[in-house]
Amino acid sequence: MGTGGITLVVKYNEETYENEKKKLAEKYKYLDHKVFSNFNRSKYYIPEYEFSINNYIFKVVDSSENYQAEYPKSFGMIGISEEEKSIAYLYFLDLDLDYIEEDNENPMAVFVKKNFKYDF
Repeated sequence: MGTGGITLVVKYNEETYENEKKKLAEKYKYLDHKVFSNFNRSKYYIPEYEFSINNYIFKVVDSSENYQAEYPKSFGMIGISEEEKSIAYLYFLDLDLDYIEEDNENPMAVFVKKNFKYDF
């Protein structure tokens, strides 16, 4: 099975953008806390549940109707840019990943830049 990130970024007109944001709020549940490693409590599966990259605010998805995250090996993130009327859908998969490095002050932004080939 492959590893890495899948990215879909969609730009909308104002009305469609507002409708899509409402759908996101109804469809997804987001993390509201950091997720510690089960094996080493000094490390994190998810070191930040909300973070920003340029004008996108990202949230880590916890679950939806037919999806349950398995941190850090398989999970999604959704970013919203009010400035660009754009929504970024990111999905990450790496069954060998044990935790997300947090050796800097923006660990999730660094993680996204490293694993997703998109210039936010």
